[in-house]
Amino acid sequence: MTGRVQARRRIEVALRRATERMIAEVLALLPPEAGAGARPARGTPAAPMPRIRRPAERLERVAGEVLGVLARRSGLAVSEIAETIGATPRELTRPITWLLARGAITKTGERRGTRYYLARRTAAPRAGATRRKTRRRR
Repeated sequence: MTGRVQARRRIEVALRRATERMIAEVLALLPPEAGAGARPARGTPAAPMPRIRRPAERLERVAGEVLGVLARRSGLAVSEIAETIGATPRELTRPITWLLARGAITKTGERRGTRYYLARRTAAPRAGATRRKTRRRR
């Protein structure tokens, strides 16, 4: 073997040993349940997460925040709304679906191209208001 090959092998062995020592030190700092073997093997289903239901008040509060963001700047993606509010896009799924069902917001596009807008509301006619007749010009 040449001198370069030997030097390269020595460096590789030294790096491998140093890496193994660092990993051992980090694992020693972790609690026992977080160490090696704590994760299930691939293909093994993880334990189901308990379903957490958010109260209706929180849903309405987050929906109000979404409306506030869209009132200031319309045509945003969920990720942009979430960033502005300080939430995750997943947390906004239910409030946005609720607002869409109520007709408070509209959306364009699909999947990554989905953008949300405030719904345009037409004012209801005032009670007793009649339409003015206009004269046709000849």
